[in-house]
Amino acid sequence: MAARRWGRVINVLNYHAKAPQPGGAPTAVTRAAGHALTKVLAGEYAPQNVLVNAMMIGAIRSSQWERLYAREERDETYEEFLDDMATARHIPIGRIGEAEEFANLACFIASDAASYITCVAINIDGGSSPVV
Repeated sequence: MAARRWGRVINVLNYHAKAPQPGGAPTAVTRAAGHALTKVLAGEYAPQNVLVNAMMIGAIRSSQWERLYAREERDETYEEFLDDMATARHIPIGRIGEAEEFANLACFIASDAASYITCVAINIDGGSSPVV
């Protein structure tokens, strides 16, 4: 990418990289390291037009949630389960995010439309993170 003088790197991290939670030191440290790596690489490669950003994800609908739902053998529908998860996680927007919403942000960051955006960590978490 540096040799071609064009590139995009998108690190996908959990939003807790910005606001670590107690009770999970190894995970908190690796998330913070990913956030730091984004900033370091952005500074190093910006002169070669290689832009490095991070997407700080919260709860996004995925097979992970489907497996959890199946494991718990609940009496509610999958949609009701997701609604309960949004409530339990105190997601201000009131719902779990969609994969398409995640993909839309990734496509934008990777595009020429974002050619002046580097070294940022964008939350895609429905307002869950206490840190912007």
